[in-house]
Amino acid sequence: MSQVKVTADSGGGTVSLKAPASTTSNAAVVLTLPVDDGAANTFLKSNGSGVTSWAAPTATEIGTTSGTASASTYLCGNNTWGTPGGGKMLQVVQTVKTDAVSESVSANTWEDIAGMSASITPATGSKVLVNFNVQTGLDGGIYNCKTQLLRGSTAICIGDARGSNRHRVTTQIWSTYTHGGYNWWNQSMTFLDTSPGGNGSTAITYKLQWADSYSRTLYLNRSMSESDEHYYSTGVSQITLTEVGA
Repeated sequence: MSQVKVTADSGGGTVSLKAPASTTSNAAVVLTLPVDDGAANTFLKSNGSGVTSWAAPTATEIGTTSGTASASTYLCGNNTWGTPGGGKMLQVVQTVKTDAVSESVSANTWEDIAGMSASITPATGSKVLVNFNVQTGLDGGIYNCKTQLLRGSTAICIGDARGSNRHRVTTQIWSTYTHGGYNWWNQSMTFLDTSPGGNGSTAITYKLQWADSYSRTLYLNRSMSESDEHYYSTGVSQITLTEVGA
């Protein structure tokens, strides 16, 4: 008898176990089946002597050439176990400011924007992705508002030095008409700080400063005009820090 045929329990059809045309060296092969039907996601494994059992796949069964299977590794296309590398988002910190600020500033003098800072503690070798949006208003007239981003006390993400009088800024807006006091302007930037200097234990603070060229008043989350009317609005500003794994 070269095969065993079993009729389906119901619905018709058969299932067969068929012997090969010949065995190695024409040996009498005996396979001993397991004592039960096994667990989900297991396979029938032989011990090399004809005794079979149910087993869960391991690195050996999958045929991997290096690495160790674990909850923190993944199977690569070259049959090795890999560990996730750079580009991971490790933590996110955000400061959101919904109240309004008005500040009289001196021309071309940087001042901290109240409430617009955030601190993060990155690991050694990590990068920090900085994103900010600030809603800035100006006095009525043709005036400007500049911002700069700082890590600690060091300005980063600013333009190159050109000449002796130009401010090196992160962003800048101008009101180009006399009714600018009714408006505000969004200033935003996304910047990857590739060398924040983190050590895994020391917090690093990023903050925003602003300045103008005319010693006027600058406004955050509001326009100069602040009447309680439906055509004036309240705004929101934010700074978000994301640690990116090395």
